[in-house]
Parts: sequence; structure tokens; C-alpha cells
Amino acid sequence: MDSLAKFQTAILDHLPRDHQPPGPRRLSEENIAPDPLAYCDDLTHAAQVLSGARNPDNVDYITQFLGGVAQSAVDADLQRAVSQLSYIRRHGAPIDVGLAEFSALVQSRRASASAI
Repeated sequence: MDSLAKFQTAILDHLPRDHQPPGPRRLSEENIAPDPLAYCDDLTHAAQVLSGARNPDNVDYITQFLGGVAQSAVDADLQRAVSQLSYIRRHGAPIDVGLAEFSALVQSRRASASAI
């Protein structure tokens, strides 16, 4: 979500009608920007997970986690890397090379984020 208004509308749309606020409401047009510190923390967490045991559960977790991070940070390269690794994993192909490239991208993003 890139705006507070869209987020608020999405939440309120899931409430039962009798729990929604009555009448029109003023919505903020404020855009939501990703937090660089949170992005750096997320990349650090991902690097720690990637440095651990390379079992299928870790790969599944980290692709789901970083998929959300990439979307929030509007990081198309990271999103592509997540999609590639997910594809490799789903199709049962060996993940060693893909995981090494993915880990290198995470480390690169982490170094760039730390410089902010």
C-alpha cells in the first residue's frame, strides 16, 4: 500500500457493515514511504536466516518474507530475485546457485542500506 487512504479503505472494507464508520469520512492523501532503518533491519534478518541451515523451510520463509519487503520498498530487483528463487524451489531444481546469487544480492542491498 502506498497511501494511508488505501490502507484505511482496505481495512474498513473487511469490517461488517454495522461496524463501519457512518457517513463520509475524510481521508488523508499522505503517501507512505518505506522506512530505511526497517529495510536495513529486515535485510539483516534475511542475511542471518540465509547464513544458517539451507533447508527448504528456511528458503520458503525467506522468499515469503523478502517478497513482502521488496514490495514495500518498491525494490524491483529484489522482487525479481525472490520470484526466481521461488520458481527454482517450486520446481525442485537444485537451489545452491540460485541461493548463492540471492544471498549476494541481499548482502549488496544490506551494504547499500547501511550506508544511508
